[in-house]
Order: sequence, then structure tokens, then C-alpha cells
Amino acid sequence: RARKAAIAFYGFEVELCFEDANSRLDYFEEVGFPTAELTAERDGSLDDDEGLEVISRPFSLAELRQHRNPLQQAMALAEERYDVASPCPTGYGVHITTNAQRLTRDHRARLVDATYDMRSLTEFVAGRKCDKDFFNYGNKLSRAGSKYTAINERSDGSFEFRVFRGTAEWQVLLSYVEYVDALTEWTRNPGNPTHGPVGQALFRAWVHATGRYPALSHRFTSTLTKEALACALPLLSRAA
Repeated sequence: RARKAAIAFYGFEVELCFEDANSRLDYFEEVGFPTAELTAERDGSLDDDEGLEVISRPFSLAELRQHRNPLQQAMALAEERYDVASPCPTGYGVHITTNAQRLTRDHRARLVDATYDMRSLTEFVAGRKCDKDFFNYGNKLSRAGSKYTAINERSDGSFEFRVFRGTAEWQVLLSYVEYVDALTEWTRNPGNPTHGPVGQALFRAWVHATGRYPALSHRFTSTLTKEALACALPLLSRAA
């Protein structure tokens, strides 16, 4: 259903770090994996005793914003009752897969390029920098065929964003998916800039001005001054 949908869907793989194997097992049993919306498994790249990957079905952004949705409840339980590290160690990530099949070929290329071109902003939102053992930014021209890049362009046409740091904190997870969604909307217009400080500042100001991405906007406004926002807003009439 998600692959053929005209709207965006987002599937999560959240890598969590527990205190020990017993805590991980207790969490697994309390949630009751697998459920209709979630499953969980041990991942070979994570610690044998402490690591667990929680995998969701594809959700729309509206579903993710619903209070106490299944993924949010699972993350709250992990953080509040099992004291999962948030953020997790840098080797633990959050992978977000979206049905990029709905985008035109040119739009797909612009979205990937923007993620690379705005690398410093991507790293700010993601909470971690490039690490060749988990993902890298590589060369934009030769990224195809490699899973361990900022965006894994899958053979089925979906995009897997691999840059984000593992966490169970819900507002941070929402900011991750809002970043992907906002970048998708920003790159819908080929004229919107993505290069250099000006492109990044305009994108951040646009995110704030639209009011459509509250979790992401909250993170941006902590570093986006009122003066910078005031300077950028007049330019937004020509963007997006």
C-alpha cells in the first residue's frame, strides 16, 4: 500500500541500547512483539546483550503525530521504564524509509543532492557525523549501489535515510521524519537553494515560517536568531 501511495509514508528502524540483556528481554515481552504495527529483532551490528532494533510499519506523518500512537508508546516505555540511553551510543542509528517512488526522477535527484549539499544541517538534525562503519556521505556521483551512505537508494525505488542517531526520545524522532518531509517539500521547487549557508538559512527560515514542522522548527529556532529569521523571511516569497 505505501509503495503505491501518492502521499508520503515513513517506516522506522530504531536501534536501542538497553542496560543489559535482561532489560532488553523484559521490554520485548512487555511490548508483546510482534504486534500489528511493530516488530523487534537483534541486529548483528549492535551489542549482543544490549542492542535491539524496533521496526515499524510505514506510517503517514499524520499518524505519527497522533497522540500515543504505537511507535510513540513503545519508545516512551523504553525511555521511561527501561532507561534506554537517549541519545544512544553513536553506533546506534535510526533508519527512516520513505516511498520515494511517488516522486519524479528529477525530484528524487534533488532530494538526495540536497541532503548531501546541506551536510552540516543534516548532521545537526541527525545528531552525529559521518562514520564509515555505519554510513558515509561519499561522492554524490558514485553513491549508487552502496547501502552504507547517507541515503540508501533501494532497488524498489524507496529511499532509506541512514544518517540519524539512535534515540527513544519521541520529539527527536519526530524531528527526524519532519526533516525528511520538509526536505522533500523544499526540493519540489527546482529554484529553491540548497547550497551554502544562504540555502541552509533559507530552508531553516522556511521550516519555521510554514508552521508545518513543529518538532523540527523547535530544534532550529534554538540556533536561528530572530535577526536571521527577519532577514530571510522576505526572500521566502520567491521560495517554495
